[in-house]
Amino acid sequence: LLAGILHLGNIRFQKGSSDESSAVANKDMLELASEQLGVKPADLDKALTHRKLQTGNDVTWSNNSPDGANDARDALAKQIYASIFDWLIGRINDS
Repeated sequence: LLAGILHLGNIRFQKGSSDESSAVANKDMLELASEQLGVKPADLDKALTHRKLQTGNDVTWSNNSPDGANDARDALAKQIYASIFDWLIGRINDS
């Protein structure tokens, strides 16, 4: 998982085909990170380049700008790292 977090940080974004959209610039890093994190590359791509908006029962997906995709990538890496850290502390405390 730690290698997946590091490779996640290497994913770069460029402007997408429409305004305010983004696309992964280096698909090889996306594939490597997704393999190490145990997710499908298409799912990781969507999670980074789109944002989910939920109002009541309605769910809408909208495009992230390249800056928004960078923020989503960094937030995902921080969340995974925090979860690993919490798990590790829990294991240490149990022993």
